[in-house]
Amino acid sequence: MTTPTPPPVSPVRAAAVQTDPRVGLENKDANLAETLARIAEAAAEGARLIVLPELASTGYAFETRDEAYAHAEPVPDGPTCRAWIDAARDHDVYLVAGLAEADGPVALHDTAVLIGPDGFIGRYRKTTSGTARS
Repeated sequence: MTTPTPPPVSPVRAAAVQTDPRVGLENKDANLAETLARIAEAAAEGARLIVLPELASTGYAFETRDEAYAHAEPVPDGPTCRAWIDAARDHDVYLVAGLAEADGPVALHDTAVLIGPDGFIGRYRKTTSGTARS
């Protein structure tokens, strides 16, 4: 009896990008520009899968829920997601990136989006167990 030979697997170069996004509406454009520059850099180095940080476009430590909501955008039609969609298409890459998602007038999510060269693929909304750590 012979063991079937598995099909060849093509390696995929991935890039885990670290940025230092700043909270504050005045920083949002600069945060986005930084992610776009890092996407271009990683793609130029051969990455096909690029992973950006959680809340890469907004920073992480909001003082209040209202502040977080002010930074939030609809997915996939908000300006940050649209810019990432364009970047994925332009560089022929897949992106995983985090942002604050506004879903209607009150719903707020810490969302990771998956975007490919052909556009928006999907989202994951972070959930927590609701338990506090000491």
